[in-house]
Amino acid sequence: MTVPADFPKDRISLCMIVKNEAERLGRCLASAAPWVGEMVVVDTGSTDDTVAIAAAFGAKVVHFPWIDDFSAARNASLEAATRPWALILDGDEELEVESPAALATAVTQSRYAGFSFFQRNLSDDGFETRAPVFRLFERARPGMRYRGELHEQIGAAADGQVETATLPGVSLRHEGYLADVVASRAKPERNERLARKLVVSRPDDPHAWYVLGLSLTPDKAEERRAAFERAIALFGASRGAADEAYLAHIFILQTQDAGRSGDAASAAAAAERGLARFPHSPDLLLVRASAHLKAQDMDGAAAAFAACLTPDARAFPLSEINAGEVARLARAGLRIVGRLRLGAGEIPAGMAALAAAGDETASDLEALDGWFSQLLEDQRFDDVETALAAGLALGAKRWQAVRKRWAIALALAGFREVALHLLLAARDETPEDADLYYWIGFCALEGSQPDDARILWETCLNLAPGHPLAAPALALLG
Repeated sequence: MTVPADFPKDRISLCMIVKNEAERLGRCLASAAPWVGEMVVVDTGSTDDTVAIAAAFGAKVVHFPWIDDFSAARNASLEAATRPWALILDGDEELEVESPAALATAVTQSRYAGFSFFQRNLSDDGFETRAPVFRLFERARPGMRYRGELHEQIGAAADGQVETATLPGVSLRHEGYLADVVASRAKPERNERLARKLVVSRPDDPHAWYVLGLSLTPDKAEERRAAFERAIALFGASRGAADEAYLAHIFILQTQDAGRSGDAASAAAAAERGLARFPHSPDLLLVRASAHLKAQDMDGAAAAFAACLTPDARAFPLSEINAGEVARLARAGLRIVGRLRLGAGEIPAGMAALAAAGDETASDLEALDGWFSQLLEDQRFDDVETALAAGLALGAKRWQAVRKRWAIALALAGFREVALHLLLAARDETPEDADLYYWIGFCALEGSQPDDARILWETCLNLAPGHPLAAPALALLG
């Protein structure tokens, strides 16, 4: 993205704390440099080329001894900065500015004290999660300093003393959850140590207990559960808790923890508990659906997967999973439900699930086509309408691939009006298809309109002389 000539970069200081980030720091600084008036890099004891790289980019390097307190180091970077607005990045992140105008407006207005961006977290399995992070704020406003030894927060923003907003058009690309990055740092042990310090210093802070729960490894599952429960109780007593991304994340993690333990019922119950607070969370809807599927509750699974695809779910502001990934997984879940129900002979419910999944894979088309044929063979004519609705939901191109075949089958089964409707729609789109004129004529004859049938069959022969069905049919009419 090209930086506009009038962009107010002199209003922004990049503020960072780093240690041994030589492998990624250059990309981080290169992504931010065009958008800021100065770069402040606080180094907490690097032994690689981190300091040299920062200096090569023209950053102001501040050496700060590590004292097991992220807030202290963060605040040192804010004190060293000179511009009105602070932009906070870590060494394993890159700034992505899709809308320079939005960022320019943010740092020249006076209503909001700060802004959150969506952070895109990359992972080794190809999934991309996202979460809002508070990373741009006015340094000089009262209370705009960090607190907490780990997963630090800006005090005034966390306490609701200033007005903040989410800034569209700006995001962060984060590599910190990749396996090689995690392996290169002693993060689990350090994080647990700092989290325990945090709950001692702030025992009534729900965020502190949330941080402790995050830091605990799977072998400490009971303590992790207790920490999250303590956080939920404290969030419930705090003002504005319904807007806390942390609370939504706790419910997601609790549901996932229960699912990993193999307890589908507990996972479903945990998801329901979270959805009582955040009814449109696509993450909670997705894990609830998965729990229902594991428990073989097909009705519950279909409803929950479909709920992931609603406009409310797509617009949910606290999503932890990329919205497109949620939709993909939800559609895949609906296809699984659909095929399981078809396999169990539950034709309408199975087709409805496949229809809700939408136009995703050719196997959906094959499954629907096969079961439509089975419906007619079994003379389950009451389910034909459901089958047609499912076919329409496949999307135009795939629907066209089966529409003529279905229309012919319906005409032969005596569903003249439905068949005629499908055939006429197909003719309007492919008027050169001679077969369509024959079968429309067949429906006309079935409707006691022999003159119309004659004209249609003659048209068929004009398009395809010697058509094997139209020629004998005209002969029979005399």
